Amino acid sequence: MSYKKYELQREELAGNETPSQWRVRIFKQALMVFGIGLGFVVLGMAAAYPNAAVVDLRRDNSTVFGTSFDLESWQEDMMGSILSAGGLVGTWLGGWALRSAGRKRSLMGLILPCTGAWGLVALAVNPGMLLAGRFLSGVFSGMMSVTGNVYAVELPDTNVRGFLAMIPNVMVSVGLVASVSLGLCLRWFEIPAVAIGVFAACCASVSFVPESPTFLAVSGRESEARRVLRRLRGPSADVEEEMEVLRAYNQDKTGQPIYKLFLQRDVLRALLVIQGLFLIQNFCGFSAFMINTTRIFQDAGSSLDEELSSILVFLVQMAGNVAASLLLDRAGRRAPLVVSLSVMAVCLYVMGSYVYFAERQDPGNPLEGTWGWIPLLCLMVYMFTSSFGVGSIPFVLNAEYFPTSIRAQAASIGLTGGSIYGILALQLFTPMQTALTTPGLYWFYGGVSIVGVLFCTAFVRETMRVAVG
Repeated sequence: MSYKKYELQREELAGNETPSQWRVRIFKQALMVFGIGLGFVVLGMAAAYPNAAVVDLRRDNSTVFGTSFDLESWQEDMMGSILSAGGLVGTWLGGWALRSAGRKRSLMGLILPCTGAWGLVALAVNPGMLLAGRFLSGVFSGMMSVTGNVYAVELPDTNVRGFLAMIPNVMVSVGLVASVSLGLCLRWFEIPAVAIGVFAACCASVSFVPESPTFLAVSGRESEARRVLRRLRGPSADVEEEMEVLRAYNQDKTGQPIYKLFLQRDVLRALLVIQGLFLIQNFCGFSAFMINTTRIFQDAGSSLDEELSSILVFLVQMAGNVAASLLLDRAGRRAPLVVSLSVMAVCLYVMGSYVYFAERQDPGNPLEGTWGWIPLLCLMVYMFTSSFGVGSIPFVLNAEYFPTSIRAQAASIGLTGGSIYGILALQLFTPMQTALTTPGLYWFYGGVSIVGVLFCTAFVRETMRVAVG
């Protein structure tokens, strides 16, 4: 049966459900994805942690034991890049765990690397220990990203999948805001305790969430898959029809060697498109701005408080993720990517121009006195538009583009590329800033954004009506 015919039958069957029954059922699905999303709060806290830790260590370099240490500039860069290096390992571990242990057990098992990583950060007495903890945080983040995104995509009904699949991205923004905000009242070694507590709450929530029916079906556990589908889709849904779709979507792939599946033309094309999206995502400045927001405000010479400005930027990004969750099912995938990259390019060129003229200003008429709000405005608009486009959609497509039988491995390949590009973009931030100057770096990011507009227009395939398992 074709996916389109299946959807039409699903819509007919949904007519047997009253509006209140449908709302209750979808609300339960939202609660399930929200429970998974708590893990993404910790992922966001890990990503933004350098904004709080670096500033705090510059003010007071004492540790939890009363000793002290300093970070050099390359070590400050590595606070971000080593997270991506750990993510490189984590994505492959996450893909293996998804295929062998399933979605639920893989996610709940992450309590061990999460506790170990943040515990090492909290107890660090030298840069080596701190960076080792950040590497382990990257391993956790990579595994969480693969596991959580796939899990969140496979549970909801298809007609609300785009909306609910954006909840993890909103929760990442919550983590970004929480990390910087906690830095205003907690020391750098106290924040990890909060992160561990949040992930413990995630595991407690996920204990009530069923295993993915897609994983159960492709693993040959069809009776369990039917039981979960009845719970998720409601009494009016034709479970056998959905089971048929799952079999048809994977039947011509499950008996082949894994390498042959990846040599298929459609799969290769999808892999290349995903790699292109992650490359653009990292080199349009998104990763650098998210990790180094506070440092960027300091370098821009803005007259506004850099920590409060960073919190405002992340709040706006969270608003963008909320907007994305509401619009993604209507706007699709390609259009938000094109719009976000276009607006980001304008913001980057404006911000680069501001810094360029600020560096050449008349000492008697300082630019930041009159126009000091420009960096904040540019970053707020930049982060808002990136959050409903290039900041989130590559992760959604990385799960949607591939059939269930190879989704875990394909998602790992995509996120591996994203981790490599993230390492390069973050570790090269200071060297590129030195070589190109700060305005030149922003203009470079703007140029990549323009290339991204052309790439998305030409190569990104719409997936709003593509089955996801």
